[in-house]
Amino acid sequence: MLGSDADVALAAERVSGMRLLNGGQICLCPDYVFVPRSRLDEFVAGYERSVRAHFPTWLDNPNVVSIIDDKNFDRVTALVADAEAKGARVLTIAAPEEADALPRRAGRRIAPTVLLDVTEDMAVASEEIFGPVLAVYPYDDPDEVIAYVNTRPSPLAAYFFGSDGPEFRRFIEQTTSGGVSRNDLAVHWGVEGAPSGGIGRSGMGAYSGRTGFLTFSHRRTVAASTAPTGLAQNILPPAGKAEADALRGFVAQALGAVRQRAPSTRPTEQP
Repeated sequence: MLGSDADVALAAERVSGMRLLNGGQICLCPDYVFVPRSRLDEFVAGYERSVRAHFPTWLDNPNVVSIIDDKNFDRVTALVADAEAKGARVLTIAAPEEADALPRRAGRRIAPTVLLDVTEDMAVASEEIFGPVLAVYPYDDPDEVIAYVNTRPSPLAAYFFGSDGPEFRRFIEQTTSGGVSRNDLAVHWGVEGAPSGGIGRSGMGAYSGRTGFLTFSHRRTVAASTAPTGLAQNILPPAGKAEADALRGFVAQALGAVRQRAPSTRPTEQP
């Protein structure tokens, strides 16, 4: 998301860089970006300018990372075709002499592509892209962006461009993601000692540093009993007053521990 005070040129350059890294085939690549409506054209122009600066040609450029296999090539091109058939505007960023030859299945080359006017019925709105394609949405109110993120599975990463002000704080407080980077992409993944990972469908658990050691270690409890009777025998019938009193005491003890940890759960005293 680009906030209202975002440096649009910087955002366009950094989003394009991450979107095209490894041909867009990295789990931390952004699939979509929200831009203030009044700055949409500025962002798209900056994105195209940055792409052309890094990749003046695409078809036979040895610096281009091709799509990993035919299956993913067909999947990504199908996402673009589906979006276009349903009314999306497709901006293909390629040299004029190459435009008609892209996408090319031989060598699995898909030109950097921007999709505009994307709607919910388009497959690209709900599938991970994993290729050099970016959906760009305009927004009028930051709450639109928050609602969009929250009505979908929590992403592996979220990105915000702008100052560390109320907009950013609202964004991170009201959305959930695996991690967040501000004014860049994926930098949170490399913070030494900080946990890295997803949440929900983007992955459960985290690793890196001490967190990673604990995640990939198995700590097991080993217990031995010295009681005269087994645990299950103590709660099997027949039961009487002594067992009922013991159960009430156990519940009271557990409730007391909960109230110590969360004082707000204590009932209001009645006069």
